[in-house]
Amino acid sequence: MLAAIREAFPERPLPNVTLRQAQLADQSLSREITDEEWSAEGEKDRSTAWTEIDDTTLEDCDAAMAHIDEEGFVYYLPAFISLAVRQLQSGNYNNSKCFSGTVFHLTFISENYALARLKRLTDRQIELIIEFLRLVRDRSKFDAADAERALKSYWETPEAHRRTLIYVP
Repeated sequence: MLAAIREAFPERPLPNVTLRQAQLADQSLSREITDEEWSAEGEKDRSTAWTEIDDTTLEDCDAAMAHIDEEGFVYYLPAFISLAVRQLQSGNYNNSKCFSGTVFHLTFISENYALARLKRLTDRQIELIIEFLRLVRDRSKFDAADAERALKSYWETPEAHRRTLIYVP
């Protein structure tokens, strides 16, 4: 599965907003982020492909997926899924905010915001997410029900493969 993820998600082009910038955006709820801080965070990983991000950085950036734009979400998603797969295989996922966050972003998708991000995925990428969620359903004690619900209500339906998003005000 890890090899299939690497093949399905390209390393280039890099997104405009980096992983560390998205993590920094989480702090904007409690304080103002300066332009200098924003630029400095971006320089830390501006040229880092998702395949080069280490597990510690992913764990440190556990809130990034909630704040990143659509392009960045699809770009960094395989890094988070790959870490989650390794954690499932080792049995070391229970205390990982990164694991639960990855599952959350793929299972709580009822809002247009979440759907718009997922509509950028290719059919092959969607199939890998389905495979990942089946793995979560079958191996995770705490996230199995969420994975099963998302599979039945979205991922295993024709809607997951539709590219257009219809906005209903």
